[in-house]
Amino acid sequence: MTNYGTLLLNSTLLFSLLSIALLLYREYSGVEDITKSARWTIRISALLSTLSMALLIYYFLTSDFRFVYVTQNSSSLLSPFYQLAATIAVQDGAMVLWAALVFLQALWISEKYDLDSPFFRRMQIIMLSVGAIFIYVIVYKSSMYPFQTWFDLWGSQYNLPVDYAFREGAGLRPILKDPIMTIHPPLQFVAYATTLIPFAAALSYLITPGLGKQWERVQRQWIRISWITMSITLVVGGAWIYGLAQWGTLSGTGNIWAWDPYETTPFLVWMITTMFMHMAYKYRTKGAYENLTPMFATLTFTSSFYAGWVARSGSVSSTHDVGALPSGSIFFWVTVLLLVGVAVMTFMRIKDAKDEEGVGGPLLSESNIFDLTAILFIILSFVAFFGITAPIYSKLVMNINASPTEREFFNTLSYPFTMLLMLIMGVCLPYRSIVKKIGAQKYLIAAAVILLFSIVLAFIIPEGRPEYYLINHASPFYRSASGFTQMLGSISLLSYAPIFIFSLVAILYKFTIDTGNTEDKKKLLKPAGVTLIHLGTIILLFGVIVSQSFDVTYRVNYADSKLGDTQYISIGLLDDYGTNKDYSDNPLGFQLIPADTGGPIHKETTNDRMVEGQIKNAFYVNLYRDDRVVSTGAVRYWIELYDENMDGTPERVEWTRVMDDEQLLTTYHVKYGGRAGSGYNFVVKEIPLISLVWIGSALMCIGSLLVFAHQQVFSASVKVPEPGQRAAPVKKAGKRKTVAAKKGEGKAADKYEKMLMDELEAGK
Repeated sequence: MTNYGTLLLNSTLLFSLLSIALLLYREYSGVEDITKSARWTIRISALLSTLSMALLIYYFLTSDFRFVYVTQNSSSLLSPFYQLAATIAVQDGAMVLWAALVFLQALWISEKYDLDSPFFRRMQIIMLSVGAIFIYVIVYKSSMYPFQTWFDLWGSQYNLPVDYAFREGAGLRPILKDPIMTIHPPLQFVAYATTLIPFAAALSYLITPGLGKQWERVQRQWIRISWITMSITLVVGGAWIYGLAQWGTLSGTGNIWAWDPYETTPFLVWMITTMFMHMAYKYRTKGAYENLTPMFATLTFTSSFYAGWVARSGSVSSTHDVGALPSGSIFFWVTVLLLVGVAVMTFMRIKDAKDEEGVGGPLLSESNIFDLTAILFIILSFVAFFGITAPIYSKLVMNINASPTEREFFNTLSYPFTMLLMLIMGVCLPYRSIVKKIGAQKYLIAAAVILLFSIVLAFIIPEGRPEYYLINHASPFYRSASGFTQMLGSISLLSYAPIFIFSLVAILYKFTIDTGNTEDKKKLLKPAGVTLIHLGTIILLFGVIVSQSFDVTYRVNYADSKLGDTQYISIGLLDDYGTNKDYSDNPLGFQLIPADTGGPIHKETTNDRMVEGQIKNAFYVNLYRDDRVVSTGAVRYWIELYDENMDGTPERVEWTRVMDDEQLLTTYHVKYGGRAGSGYNFVVKEIPLISLVWIGSALMCIGSLLVFAHQQVFSASVKVPEPGQRAAPVKKAGKRKTVAAKKGEGKAADKYEKMLMDELEAGK
């Protein structure tokens, strides 16, 4: 039997290596005709890699259980919706998707730009090399090679026929059977993959002498795609964790952010990407950060590489764990080599760079404030990187199993710097607009007063309210921490309030000023987008802090004899370490609504064939405060069939789905905890202001779309040629074009075109 998947992947590897060889020959021989052949081999590589991913999807949709990967992660009982999600449920399938995205980007560069340009030729070599490494690891170093058949695995040992197939597959792990899982993993790998062009463009720039700033334009749209998809991924992934009954705190309902290794590494990528986008803006508009900007561009992909391959290698335990992968150590050292290589190239440029500014400016200038922002981003990125890398290093290098870094570590070290970052956001974003109105001195004095007020509040803890501490004093981390760490952990969360209000008011005031100064309302798209992105950020952070610090958990055993009655709970748990609070003055009422049968359990049918009997059990719940219904909904549990041992007898896994009643001010979760004695155990959780997380996330996404729309509307009117592209002739405008535009645009375009052509000619 011909294994078409293996054939396609090996052919992809062959043609990618051939493409690299042809481009290297063009690089050193100067023979221009070879470029046409290279372009064709790149097209074939992209086609083959895409067909590999399409074939894997086809095998899942048709339940082709000849393949080990399909058998272990899918079932004919699954709907096509979940069969599609199962395709990249494990690392190895996700690798195939990422590799296909790499080659499709290489194809885009090949078709759009001139490979006779040294810049694009070297950029293409870098991208193809990445793709070739990915394919090599998938085929030869993968722990669960997606196209391995049962005959390949056990044929000689058990004398299996070449087309041997299991009758049925194991199914999808219950934890992954969520509609979000058809969105979250694909978006995450799109976000990771689209950092490749910024990486390749920056690296090619670093090794190509005499090239100007045009490399930044080549990657611009790609880093925007990466940023917005990564932002959506973080929120959607957080929502997935937040709603799962089996994870999280003692209530059994996970918080939206727990510093899990698989959460933190995408966040690391997001921070580096965010910082790079800000640097790139300063770089292209003011010529600032000439050396740091390309370095951060390379870090976007390096961090994605680390997040997608190393952190997910099974080297450290996680709630997302997919098992150990032998490729983890390979990619750990590749990450190290990338970091060292980029650092060396950046240093070589910096040591020869001259200070172009001449004299220094005021200490608290806009430029220096932005520099401080960059430093804070670097510190926060390092905290995340160190917290994730320490246990991974222990496992891969020292062969010592280490537990994941505690979330208290991340909270303690990141909170002070995050507060400063939020304050600077409120200062830096509206700096010019507000300074023109009130002057720099008054504005910075106001910011200093807010900072001082925040520092004072950092030492104020309301009496009897331990939840206001940054980290829980009953946690093992706090008890074993140093005096300095305990001091940081004792910061009051009240300290964020003045910074939040100041930044909120400053950003809105800045937008009000911009609105008044802009005659063409279409040009408000970008200011509105930028305002929404930053507003969304501070609102989201406020929602995360409040919802995770001030949630309260209640436990109740609801007796059979009380069915239909309201049972009141007066003791709330504030944390996982036994800290209680008495709510006797305002207890929470809990009521089960009887079913038609007279019992507490309602029966609901489902089309999901992985559910035993296609029946789900539900408790209908009412929650009360002051004899008033504050929440109502259903808590469900059922038996999920999952043949983890692959023995033909599915295990019966009891699975639950929490009641999730999302409200503007307070969200209520209720989880079923099983039968106990003559009653049923339930856990109720009150989560304040989690809605701000969703509102902030929506504002960020809308803002990103507005900025993108602005670029599409206004970039189309003034097309700037990109390196390696021939500049299109400037079309004459109609009579409505102003005289000023006529005088300026032609000269600017001619000057830019001449500069660009001179740079490209020098590069050749």
